[in-house]
Amino acid sequence: MARLAEEITFAETDDRRWALSRQAVELARRVDDPCVLGSALRFTYLAAWDPAGVEDRLAVSNELVQLAEQLGDRTLALEGHVFRFLGLVELADTAAAHKEFDVCDRLAKELRQPYHEWIVATIRGCVAFMEGRLSEVETHAQQALALGEKSWNKLAMLFSGVQIGRLMWLQGRFQEVEPLLMGFGSTYPLLAATVTSALAATYSEQGREREARVHFEQVANGGFDHLPRHLAWQATVAFLAEVSAFLGDVRRAEQLYELLVPLEGRNLLLAPAITVGPASHFLGLLAATTGRWSDAARHFDDALNMNARLGARQYLARTQTAYAHLLLQRRHPGDEARALAMLNEAFETAHNLGMPSVVDRILGLKASVSAPTSAEPGGAGLENGARDAATYVVASPTLGVPTGHGEHALFRREGEYWTIAFRGNVVRLKDSKGLRYVAQLLRSPGHEIHALELVLSETSAQPGPEGPRQASSQVASGYVGSAGELLDATAKAQYKRRLADLREEQEEAERFNDLGRAARAQEEIASIERQFSEAVGLGGKDRPADSSAERARWTVTKGIKAAVGKIRVDNPALGRHLATHIRTGYLCCYTPDPDHPVSWTL
Repeated sequence: MARLAEEITFAETDDRRWALSRQAVELARRVDDPCVLGSALRFTYLAAWDPAGVEDRLAVSNELVQLAEQLGDRTLALEGHVFRFLGLVELADTAAAHKEFDVCDRLAKELRQPYHEWIVATIRGCVAFMEGRLSEVETHAQQALALGEKSWNKLAMLFSGVQIGRLMWLQGRFQEVEPLLMGFGSTYPLLAATVTSALAATYSEQGREREARVHFEQVANGGFDHLPRHLAWQATVAFLAEVSAFLGDVRRAEQLYELLVPLEGRNLLLAPAITVGPASHFLGLLAATTGRWSDAARHFDDALNMNARLGARQYLARTQTAYAHLLLQRRHPGDEARALAMLNEAFETAHNLGMPSVVDRILGLKASVSAPTSAEPGGAGLENGARDAATYVVASPTLGVPTGHGEHALFRREGEYWTIAFRGNVVRLKDSKGLRYVAQLLRSPGHEIHALELVLSETSAQPGPEGPRQASSQVASGYVGSAGELLDATAKAQYKRRLADLREEQEEAERFNDLGRAARAQEEIASIERQFSEAVGLGGKDRPADSSAERARWTVTKGIKAAVGKIRVDNPALGRHLATHIRTGYLCCYTPDPDHPVSWTL
């Protein structure tokens, strides 16, 4: 019965799991055999998990350790200490948790079995999350997965995937996160609510409101009492709190607050894989969403203290950013100065840890602080004609954007204006085709893009009388005409050089069995070969061209030069950077300096 409870940890309802777990433990106690009782407690621990019952779980772990000492059973002792470790992490008792981890590590080395080594490798990754050592997480997760596979552990793939997925989420690698989450949803049906909530949080982190709302409603419709209260419940509610705050859903924020407030002061877990952050952080988000600013500030202060004490820099930066947003909304005396100090500190942390979505949010908040309300495009109090101003500059002398290796910058469109931040200078420019061309190139550094592709892809997003597709066809037809040879000698050389690079990349991907990368390379090779065959006939003779390529080259070159010129007026450093590293022509490319790379948030 205990084994059955363990097997259905992610496959049955709460009542079924808890009933089987209680029955197994009750029967074991009646037998009055410490070995039987130890097995029952061990196998039902995860199945009987109650997200609010950390004290009860610690009591079970203490009983397991005592039974293990009585029996001289090191395997039972290891699991008892692992369970005790998880309880102490949730209580944010770092010193005691480290002592328990050291005991677990010693026992696993003595036992020398893949299953026990897997347990310790998994919680080692959890410790790395708790203490903000993100650079170590993926290594620990891969080691744990390899050990779990050696011991045929069914949960190894799940827990390692959770660790890597959370790491990628924090690093803004959302295109990798989505398929991982969808795989979890199909493999673990009882995790459906957690997966859907995590997807909603992923979309909200990217500012994709429609997708975030659709997934949020799938979980929120009918209330939150139906959420399975298994070991992923805490993380699920945390994800939902993030989305509720993003959407400004006051009614749901109130419901989630009531669910989460009993865990105030706890460090939320998806045990045994990751820490999600202090419950107080998410309570602060929810309280701020409902307009209870004093409560929100109190919660954020608690979260700041816990994150600082644990050393969880990734969560500290997120709390500082959320708290600064609250202070800038509240506008009490001293709030703006405190918010700016938090944003500067959070920026440095987020930049160093590679957290682009947090950096993006910080730059946006800094811009809102420094830009006078009357200068906002479309804002109240504009003078006649000011609404059509092409630019306005946000002075940001205290931003502290690092220069040199690994610097971060922002180039993002917001309606009719672009927010552009580079080396402490934040500029707003009115939308133009040239800025859109630049953004496309920044999105694919090192990749050559044909000028005609830039023109057509940019225009396809602008609806014409018959919609986007019709608009593209109208532009394409407007580029038809005669212009001599379709490809000149320089363009041919560029195509050939790119083909050679792609074939080398494809061979390397195939050697490493990276099928996705190989397929992408092959797709681009086929596309270039088609274009080349259209330009060159039998015997290598040039075909006469229409004017599409030439006109596109001229349009894109002119647009990019104009955009870079406008940028250079208010941000000379960025103007020089783009003029130096963007190449125009038939094939356009942004090629940053490998010794001084720039990470762009777009």
